[in-house]
Amino acid sequence: MPTQPKHHGLSVSGRSHISGPSDGAPRPATPQPTFQRFVQTPSDERFPVYTRANVRDVFPGVIRPLDWSIVGRGFDQEGGRGFAWDLHLLDASTDPGPPGYLLQRLYRGRAYVNLSYVIWMFERLSRSTARAVEEQVISARPDLLVLRPPAPDLRTRLRLLPGIIAGVPVLFQHWRHRTDLQEEVGSLREGLDPSRLDNQNLRRAMEELIPRLYSGLGGQVRVGTIAVMMMDKLVPLIRRLAKDQDGARTLAAIIEAGASEERHGRSEPPLVMRAQARRVTQIPGLAEVVAAAQPGEVLSVLDKQAPEVAVALRHMLHQHGHRSPGELQITAKSWAEDPTPLLHAFQSLVMGSRDALEETEVGKVDALTELTRGLPPWRQILLRLTVSAARTCVGAREEPKEGAVLAIDALRRCAREAGLRLREQGLIEEPDDVDYLTFDELASLLSSTPIESVRERVRVRRLDVLELEAGPEPPDLLVLDVSADANLEATQSPIITGLGVSAGLFEGLARVVIHGDDAALLEANEVLVARYTDAGWTPYMSLAGALVIETGGLLSHGAIVARELGLPAVVSATGALDRIQTGDRLLVNATTGDVEILKQAGGTS
Repeated sequence: MPTQPKHHGLSVSGRSHISGPSDGAPRPATPQPTFQRFVQTPSDERFPVYTRANVRDVFPGVIRPLDWSIVGRGFDQEGGRGFAWDLHLLDASTDPGPPGYLLQRLYRGRAYVNLSYVIWMFERLSRSTARAVEEQVISARPDLLVLRPPAPDLRTRLRLLPGIIAGVPVLFQHWRHRTDLQEEVGSLREGLDPSRLDNQNLRRAMEELIPRLYSGLGGQVRVGTIAVMMMDKLVPLIRRLAKDQDGARTLAAIIEAGASEERHGRSEPPLVMRAQARRVTQIPGLAEVVAAAQPGEVLSVLDKQAPEVAVALRHMLHQHGHRSPGELQITAKSWAEDPTPLLHAFQSLVMGSRDALEETEVGKVDALTELTRGLPPWRQILLRLTVSAARTCVGAREEPKEGAVLAIDALRRCAREAGLRLREQGLIEEPDDVDYLTFDELASLLSSTPIESVRERVRVRRLDVLELEAGPEPPDLLVLDVSADANLEATQSPIITGLGVSAGLFEGLARVVIHGDDAALLEANEVLVARYTDAGWTPYMSLAGALVIETGGLLSHGAIVARELGLPAVVSATGALDRIQTGDRLLVNATTGDVEILKQAGGTS
């Protein structure tokens, strides 16, 4: 059984508290008709601290029951329990099992990751620290945590060491087979035509896809964990070899020189759009015609006046059409279903400053050369090897997710078809009513098993979702049964300090983006200021001159994409959305991590 966390009595700001389960009673086996079952899921009182940081890019808003019943369960089983079982941190005697969720919970309909549980796991890994995961991924500051498990003593580490050694090969196996999973799911998805399946086979197809989804989610957590553990050891080693006291040159060598090593398909859409927008601007008069067209007419215009550009954009949509805002949400619209956001971003690129379309040099070696200058040859060799390993870790975290995203898209297509059929059969009123059913309920309907008051159940849940969406945004940090001040202390300093994760200097006007839909308002060469980013925002990042993100770390999604695009980026910029308004003139120094408000939109400097 995990050790009971100690109370350190720290003053905590910027979070709220929630009440733990009163009697530990399990949830009823029969799903309740209200959405409340998906709003306040049971929690384990041993792990009381939750954060939304680094989970917003997966679930950016209020979660529908279909998503939570499939994806939420998968993260918990494969990400939380599966990871801990692999490393022998949990066994049959210590795993609380259902109904408690270890890794995640919902609060006001939003997903939170259990930071206490993540810290508990990391502090029990041999010579690993919770600060590594906090700083590299989740970006929750250690001084914000009231409840933390005590550090394991030497006896505990020695007891866990055999299990950890036995578990590491399991983790590397997931890394090695990530490509196999992508090919397997991709092949299954390409050959899947839900419209040709009867109800029973449609249900079976979804049941076959879910384990593949869970395999992808588990691989993402495991490979990401390897990356965090290795970075926790590599960064201090690089600093010692380079005699880099403050670590600035080490970070620059990893994130600047490592950009080309971490590039993957996620950055392809904005790079393709940049290249094709540049071609459009080279054809006299075409840019104005493209900009004046409705987004849905852009490809038709290009078919007539620049067919090679239309072919390139259609190929991009074919290759990446499975992606969506909130890309692990079955209920979200994919780019293939609605390419409007991509085409609108393309129009903005065409009419934007030509500077925004210039090729960005990625993969510079200047920082690495600077880091190794003047050192003995043997030190230079070791430094290049360790920096190369660190670059691989930085890029590794995103890759295993691809198999899960492909599985999500296949499940999405099946759910869409199921919605159409169930409406035709008179079981539901609208096709998207299936979003408000759990997977078990949907499977029952596809199997011709009646469900009591299914229409009323959907109606009530839909109203609950609307009410939750209209309510206030919940805090980023939650602590069970601990009172806390929910507001950060105000500061008058014009400089916001975060973590620079993609070096560079940029001055421009701010565009504050609260929700994903607001990203469409971004203009070329504006500074994108957001609380989080997800894959659905990637096309708009190609418009930005720089990124300022409240959450995230060196291995977060926004940091990785920014380096791939060569954009200056500062993450973990706490309080940025409270102090920056759209139209403020900012100076973003992503080398130092400073964001300075040069002039406010109202004229104050």
